[in-house]
Amino acid sequence: MPIVQAIENFDHNGSRTRGKRFPVSDLVARKLRDRGLVSIVGEEEPNHPSSAAGAQSSALPVAQASPQTTAKPFENGEEKPRRKKKAEASS
Repeated sequence: MPIVQAIENFDHNGSRTRGKRFPVSDLVARKLRDRGLVSIVGEEEPNHPSSAAGAQSSALPVAQASPQTTAKPFENGEEKPRRKKKAEASS
């Protein structure tokens, strides 16, 4: 995205005063320049640092979400019967 500098005061997504620099799209920069409102002064710096060629990204890979599981209610709405412990079963 090019950075433009206002030559005159005008409104474009808010008030732009003379000398103010702001980024706009290529198309908008050309239209504002053709109307004599701005001069194109440069390109916007990227917000992210570039990685070295061939270097792996430090971002974690995206993992597939596990399906959500819910407990099924027992037929009559009561709790599921519990298993008896081995000591109680032999008595």
